Amino acid sequence: MGLKCQEYLDTLQRFDLESLRTALEYCHYRFPNTRSKFISQNFRHKNSLGEILDSDQRRDKLIETYMGIGMKEASHFLRNIGYFQYPILDKHIQRFLSSYYGKEIRIKNRKDYEREEILFLDISKKYDLEPGIMDLVVWYLMTGKILK
Repeated sequence: MGLKCQEYLDTLQRFDLESLRTALEYCHYRFPNTRSKFISQNFRHKNSLGEILDSDQRRDKLIETYMGIGMKEASHFLRNIGYFQYPILDKHIQRFLSSYYGKEIRIKNRKDYEREEILFLDISKKYDLEPGIMDLVVWYLMTGKILK
């Protein structure tokens, strides 16, 4: 669904709140009102992105600057544009970590994410892979797929 919505949003001429909400409804996006607000607000900060990416604190600054962006989403964005030091700890990676460490791994907030990220970083180091590459390998092993 995410890819379908992304493709449809790419066709939009305007990024105003109503156009975004209508587009997300068309795609059957689960929270069109909230997400359209986030996208509309964030579009206003698009010129800040270069400065943020130049920072050593780029993930934290993305989270602070853009509405609706958390640890996982910021890590995903950064990995997709070539910053591989941030693992994406989605449900598949959490399931892998649970199996690997023999204990339930559940991420509910930033503190949990940072704690479990340390575990994942240790595994990445053990296999001499950057975390953003390691999570892609693990994700493939857990799902059998490679997506965008």
